[in-house]
This record gives sequence, structure tokens and C-alpha cells, in this order.
Amino acid sequence: MKVLITGGTNGMGKGVARALAANPEVELVVLGRSERLLDETAAELSRISAPERVTCIRCDLSRFTDVRAAIDELRSRHASLDAVFVNAGLGYAPRREQTEDGLEAHLQVNYLAHFMLTLNLLDLLEASKHGGRVIFNAVGARHLTLAGAVEAVFKGGPREPSQFNHTHGSLLAFSATTRAREPAGGGLPDPARMVTDAPQHSPTTSACVPKSVTRSTRSSN
Repeated sequence: MKVLITGGTNGMGKGVARALAANPEVELVVLGRSERLLDETAAELSRISAPERVTCIRCDLSRFTDVRAAIDELRSRHASLDAVFVNAGLGYAPRREQTEDGLEAHLQVNYLAHFMLTLNLLDLLEASKHGGRVIFNAVGARHLTLAGAVEAVFKGGPREPSQFNHTHGSLLAFSATTRAREPAGGGLPDPARMVTDAPQHSPTTSACVPKSVTRSTRSSN
């Protein structure tokens, strides 16, 4: 099974990568923005797994040029993917930050970059012999409906900065929409279940990728 993890050099992403690396049937592709952390992660995972089963790709999600380059590299090196773990993201910030693409940083990193990445890898997920799956690291996503996700975008909690809440709600809507399109009884078992040391409250949700998902918003570059 081949799993792509964004933000796999620290935190939950690295924990999931470390746990999956112990499974000899799993091949890992880790995305991260720091070359140094990617080298350290590759070395650590290669001590757990066979080095040829670990690939690290530098990708700063705050730069669309990096996302396009990562998409091109992934498509050139891999004919299929079994899962994408949408994990990387920015947390709370005291002030608004803007990316070089002119967008609010939370919106771009937490939502738009992942949306672009995932849609441009759909055919690799569809090529999976097991049924491709997208796993979202999003608090509250497991039981959220699409209507609830849309409401979360526009009605944030009183203690949540709007930029974080809005992009988080958008990610939940992305998850809910994908799950709503999931064919009954299909798809790969959730790779998160393979992580035996993951905390029980791990806020992940997943959805299998149906072949009917639209490609109209994919990058043409």
C-alpha cells in the first residue's frame, strides 16, 4: 500500500509515518517544507523501513509553485496511490499573514493547496488496486455533515480566529463532500486504523475516492 502524507516531518504526520513504516506492506511518500527535516525524517524512517520504501519530497504549501512541482514529481514517479493523508496545516496565529501568491496563509496552506494537490492526484488514487482513500486530519470531521461544515465556515466559535475557523470549516466541507460521493461498500480500509499507537481521540476522517468526482478544477499546468 502506498501512502502520501503531507506535513510528515513532525507532529501527527510524523507519528503516522513512523507507525506505517513498521508495516512491510506500506510504501511512504512524505511531503514537507524543510529540507533539513525531510532528510532527518528519511533517515529515521529508513531505520524502520527499507530505504527504497520511503520517498521524501520538498513542498511548501504556502507556494503554489511548490505544489505544482510536487504534483509533477509525484505523477512522474508513481503510477498509483492508495491513500493521501491531508495533515499539514497552520494553527492559530496572532496576526494575518499573506503568502507570495497574495492569499491569506491559512486559506492557502490549510485548504487551497491541499485541494489542488488532491484533485491533481485523483487519477493516481483511482488507479489503486484497493480503492484510493483520502484521510483528513480535521477536528470534528468524523461526524460532520456537509451542511454542518458549511455552517462552520460562516459561524465560527467565539474563541477561534476567523482565518483558522474559516479554512478549517472549508476543509471539513471538502471532507464531507468527498464522503458524500463515496460508493456504498467500496474503498480501502482506513489506513489510520493501521496505526496501532495512535490516540483513540485522533481527529481523522476518511473518504474513498469515487471515479465520478469532477476533474473540472484540476490544474491544467
